[in-house]
Amino acid sequence: MRTLNRRDFLKLSLTVPAAAALSKILPQVGEHRSASLPNVILIVLDTMSAENLSVYGYKRRTTPGIERFAQRATVYHAHQSGGNFTVPGTGSILSGMYPWTHRAINSPGFVAREFADRNIFKAVGPSYNRLAFSQNLWAIHLLDQFVKDIDTLLSPALFTVDQQAVGNKFTKDLNAAYLSFDEFLFWHNNPPPSLILGIPERAILAHRYIHINDNVTDYPIGLPETGLLPLYFRLDELFEGLRSTIATLAPPYLTYFHLWGVHDPYKPHANFLNGFDDDPWEPERKPRHRLGGRSSEENLLKRRRRYDEYVASVDHEFGRLMDALEEDGVLDTSYVIVTADHGESFERGILGHSNVFLFQPLVHIPLLISAPGQDKRVDIHSPTNSVDLLPTLAGIAHQDIPEWCEGEVLPGLDLSATTNPGRVSISVESKGTPSFASMYKATVALRQGRYKLIYYRGSEYDFYELYDLEADPGELVDLYDKLPEVSKPLQAELFSRFERADQKYRPKN
Repeated sequence: MRTLNRRDFLKLSLTVPAAAALSKILPQVGEHRSASLPNVILIVLDTMSAENLSVYGYKRRTTPGIERFAQRATVYHAHQSGGNFTVPGTGSILSGMYPWTHRAINSPGFVAREFADRNIFKAVGPSYNRLAFSQNLWAIHLLDQFVKDIDTLLSPALFTVDQQAVGNKFTKDLNAAYLSFDEFLFWHNNPPPSLILGIPERAILAHRYIHINDNVTDYPIGLPETGLLPLYFRLDELFEGLRSTIATLAPPYLTYFHLWGVHDPYKPHANFLNGFDDDPWEPERKPRHRLGGRSSEENLLKRRRRYDEYVASVDHEFGRLMDALEEDGVLDTSYVIVTADHGESFERGILGHSNVFLFQPLVHIPLLISAPGQDKRVDIHSPTNSVDLLPTLAGIAHQDIPEWCEGEVLPGLDLSATTNPGRVSISVESKGTPSFASMYKATVALRQGRYKLIYYRGSEYDFYELYDLEADPGELVDLYDKLPEVSKPLQAELFSRFERADQKYRPKN
């Protein structure tokens, strides 16, 4: 596995164009690779909720670029994340297993050791040129655990205006370095964990940040930045970097691009800042949940509007990237997959995704797939899940689907997958539980058909909610007691699956 950082890139790009520079340092095809296999470009837009995308019917026009792409793609309308934040959601994309199985359920993001070879890169096999890039530190932790099946892991700082990532400099053990320095010593709490090193580091970063933004006019509230690593970037340069990277790769290739997406802090481009201020539409107000949610309605509306502006900014650059890939001929030979790791909440007093909830804004995520040469839109409404990507990629790569995979091949792609009316989708939240202990506190959602059952499990509470997502997409009417003929079978199914997954982590009597 080759690790490439910004220094590698700059040494070459100072003298030659970006695409030519990358072609000298990225792996080229070997004779054992088959040019007949299609390329796969997987783009994960962090924190992008399908509930806020106009391509799925949202009232604000946030995604004209994705809507253009949808005209040549298969659009999944009921796609669910495996969890409500980066670690479980990304873990399910990468492993094809639900969080209660792969066990990356909390901030450290440790996958069960025996599952290190269960990942999308292994699933497509060595015939593919396998490259990964992430701006999100937690996703990097996951990628590092699968690194033996990745041919090239790009530095998170590669397409930045400026950055101050320390772990990035220790290429022989990136994961340990990021955990030790960026996440432990320099974590951006107040005060930082290390007063001796953290305070000077923060002062240097603040000075550089002011200098950077003094020279920026098209991002009035500051350049986009990541919240886990001190990376500052421009959306246009980031997406152009993806295009340049793709242009250098010899087929067949699998690229995993995990972008900061629309994660907080929301920093829209000037063309979209305040772009929805004149829009009179407001979302339906929902009652607060008994387990929490303290943000005021005024703050939720304000933050939602800024989030929507950032979605529109990212969508614009995504649309430009797809136009460029069409011009380059890439769409004729490649599957392009666009999805997210989880969503974001602006309702019920719940802001963000650091919570115990699995309502639709948090787990309903986009999934659009354009097959090579596809020229018409296909809409799929049956429930699907992040775990379905791995078996689908195995099918695209003409590989056997691993028997341990908990997902199913996605319907609508002509990969011998039929619509399964009994298809089940699971989402898990258990960030307060140790990785390899019983999930004594968790929220689990099971969706089958039009119904979604949510189980809240904890020492001080234990209850269920049932929603009919077709009749009640806003999840306002709890039908658990009113429809026992629906809730009880779903409860038995969920409980059975939960028990099987959790049993091995319970203390032996």
